[in-house]
Amino acid sequence: MDQEQFFEELAKKYPALMKKSLVKYIGVGPGWYKIIDDLCANLCAKYLELEAKLPALSKPTTIEEEILKKEIEQELSKLEENLPAFTDIKEKFGTLRVYCMYGDDTAYDFIDIAENSSRAICEKCGRPGILDDTHGWTKVLCELHRKERKSDPTFSIYKDF
Repeated sequence: MDQEQFFEELAKKYPALMKKSLVKYIGVGPGWYKIIDDLCANLCAKYLELEAKLPALSKPTTIEEEILKKEIEQELSKLEENLPAFTDIKEKFGTLRVYCMYGDDTAYDFIDIAENSSRAICEKCGRPGILDDTHGWTKVLCELHRKERKSDPTFSIYKDF
């Protein structure tokens, strides 16, 4: 899956989060897609949990159901308003960087977890990796991709994707 397809997948899975996003491109290799997907899932967990209750209330049959539906819709609106807006998602100095606006402490905690986890995940394939600075650019790579990078000066994490 290329970066454009991955972004489209995120927009489908997390529309409330991604419609606020100022990001239209995610500048990381496919090995980190799961980290970003997990970050979005964590940021949207409460929203998605409440949203899942709405279909059962699409046609309320009692006053209690109507009240519950309105309460859920109001809470969803409030949660959506408080979701962070991504301004950039990229690799910098070898690790993941996620920049956003309007995030609360919890959002920034989830972002810290995602960024820190990228330090041990190969950006090309998602296997365990370490920071490698071959050819002057720092990347987190697994053993296989470190060897490939050392032997090929044109190595790219984006090649074949």
